[in-house]
Amino acid sequence: MRKLLQRLWDIAADFANFMGGLGMRLVWLPKLHFSPGAEHVRTDPGPALFVLNHSWWMDAPMLCLLCRCRRISVVAAGEMFTGVRSLAMRSLRCIPVDRAAGADLSFFHEALRRLRAGRCVAIFPEGALNPTETLLPFKQGAALLALQAGVPVIPVYSAGNYQPFQRLQLRFGAPIVLTQRPNAAGVQEATQCLQDAMVRLQEELYLNSTAASGKRRSGGSGSSKKEREIMTLERLIRVAQTALEGSEADLTHVTVQTRLQEDLGLNSITMLMLMIGIEDEFSIRFPTERLPELHTVGDVVAVIEELLHAPA
Repeated sequence: MRKLLQRLWDIAADFANFMGGLGMRLVWLPKLHFSPGAEHVRTDPGPALFVLNHSWWMDAPMLCLLCRCRRISVVAAGEMFTGVRSLAMRSLRCIPVDRAAGADLSFFHEALRRLRAGRCVAIFPEGALNPTETLLPFKQGAALLALQAGVPVIPVYSAGNYQPFQRLQLRFGAPIVLTQRPNAAGVQEATQCLQDAMVRLQEELYLNSTAASGKRRSGGSGSSKKEREIMTLERLIRVAQTALEGSEADLTHVTVQTRLQEDLGLNSITMLMLMIGIEDEFSIRFPTERLPELHTVGDVVAVIEELLHAPA
């Protein structure tokens, strides 16, 4: 009897998702982008944990409707399960989490049960709505859930433009198989891995949008602040690859959140070599007094942007 009820509920939810999907596609005109290896993540069979940035409350319904074949259960704030909204949330197979309770084991157990039963779950590792372009530090629950369930993680980045009849941009990343042990150190490392993957998706999405619009790679008057920063980051990475060739710096997966000393291992000499390369590449004079401010690659990009666009 329970299986029959579950089947009937799935049919009703699938129909609601289908009708909702038609409406959403007409209103928000979503444009989907896929990283290499992610072309079939919306339809692939098997369990997976989707992780998303959380720019607006429509993120969860949009993902469910765009990936109807995978019947995704979304972890959502418990306060959303009230009144009429509760019916909508449950029709999307959402799992309530009590954020006020701190460590909510009931949501974790339910999400883990569904993953182990072969279903898909989606979670927002930022833990709160964040309409800005700067990602919040990820909570560790997503990584712990993936490690405990032994399922791949699929990152999804949304540009968050939910204005009616303006194209919404989403980018799906290739599945990530976490191999860390589910202990404190392993979960922390896996969490950083997921955050780095989301940052790369964000950068890829803006780069693709810039290329599609035909803007110059060097940045022109029509480039947005974010697009200019991404272009500057690309040029900075090329400078670093040349200036730091032969050093121990690992430039394989550099993002704006990469730390100069802890992650790249830069010391006073290699930092000096990098600054000389930056000055040659960007035709700027890097102020020595700004060096103590530089802790991450993003800090370097911010100073370069400030110097490039300072009033004459």
